[in-house]
Amino acid sequence: MLRLEPRYLERLDPSKDRMRRMFETLGARPETLGQLRGGSVIVSVPDGVTAARRLAAAQLVDLLVRLQPVVGAVYIDAREPRAIAGDLERRFPLETSDETTAEGVVVAIAVGAKTESCDILIDGAGWCLSIGEVCAADDDGNPIGPMAIGAVGAAEAFKVLFGTAHPGEPLVGRFMPHTGPFSLWDRLASWTSPALPPVHLDAILVGVGGVGAGIVTTLGALGERLDGRLVLVDDDPLDIYNFNRVTYARVEEAEREVLKVESARDYLSTRVHLDVEVVPEQYRSFTRRIRSRIDRRYPLVMMGVDQDAIRWEVQRDLPKVLIDGATGNQGNCRIDTVQFGEAGCIGCSRPPRPRPAEPAECDAPPALHAPSISFLSAFAGTVVAGEAIRVATTGWRGPRYLEHTFAYPLNPDLAGVAGFHAGCPVDCRNPMVLRAYRSKWGFGEQETSSVA
Repeated sequence: MLRLEPRYLERLDPSKDRMRRMFETLGARPETLGQLRGGSVIVSVPDGVTAARRLAAAQLVDLLVRLQPVVGAVYIDAREPRAIAGDLERRFPLETSDETTAEGVVVAIAVGAKTESCDILIDGAGWCLSIGEVCAADDDGNPIGPMAIGAVGAAEAFKVLFGTAHPGEPLVGRFMPHTGPFSLWDRLASWTSPALPPVHLDAILVGVGGVGAGIVTTLGALGERLDGRLVLVDDDPLDIYNFNRVTYARVEEAEREVLKVESARDYLSTRVHLDVEVVPEQYRSFTRRIRSRIDRRYPLVMMGVDQDAIRWEVQRDLPKVLIDGATGNQGNCRIDTVQFGEAGCIGCSRPPRPRPAEPAECDAPPALHAPSISFLSAFAGTVVAGEAIRVATTGWRGPRYLEHTFAYPLNPDLAGVAGFHAGCPVDCRNPMVLRAYRSKWGFGEQETSSVA
């Protein structure tokens, strides 16, 4: 059994810890945060585990150690626990030791097969994830279900640990456990999971921070199934404060304040056959290398940025398909897949707000500068990557969005198609703007129903 003890917070000024700010925004009392003492989690992985379950376990462990101080130690109970941990010790400040027993275990999570002592059973394969039952989808090399269940499983562990330590907190009263299956293909409580063919990607990723890291690590998990071209656009360097959610980065890169795009490129270069171009600039600087918007031809753009103004700027460049992942200050996230003119654009989904959200609003929209938490950013990034895979392998299957708040189960009622908004800053229903989009991509007046 391998014991992992996170040593991240010792390096920080607590007043600058964004995760603590998240807890405060969610309603946790400051005195509670000062009293947080980490519980232990044991992750059990059965012998003969599938590749999907190894990936789910690795993602779960990675995200759990980033939950210090709520998580004080993670134990991996597996035939080869160091294979599950992988290179995590290089990517996060840890102390590791071999143990025969686990001490102070508060929650036990089993991956793929229920054990007598487990509190939570998680599983994932293909496009599907499940809690409380074994996943019925085939393991076809698709990382979406395994990576997503790793994030959802970390969230479930967080609920148990925080609720056990502070049962009287108002925040705990909002926690509802997730149970049963969920498909990220049809976004229903189902086992729908089409087979995954090889993926050829031609895309731009704007923002490689928290959500962007979830995109990068999910694409990296495709391995030899992925080829093509990816442009990474971000001018932000790593540092010890922002790298908790940047799951591809190594500790020494954060200490040297390496640019995020360079770290992400190095991560991908050892895992997939992508031609990765790094652009250490803001999006506006990058895109204005091409003077005319009509000549800015971006077939697929993924976004993981903090600021709505950047989202609107990307949408105004009229990419063929735009996929956006946003996290909010209420432990919530939203993923939008947009083809212009078919439904509301990203400006409709994220219109200018007349005033900040009231603290009492339990599910405010994703925030301008969202304090975040490891599993939330990772989940949003995995869903964005899944949408990119869906578009790349099927051509197009229509616009849609998914919202999720970690305190509650995944909910099919929070999936749908974005409506138009009268205050859209992109002015997406303007006939001139629609004609510009159709002209750019060679559609006729009524031909925006297929982008294949």
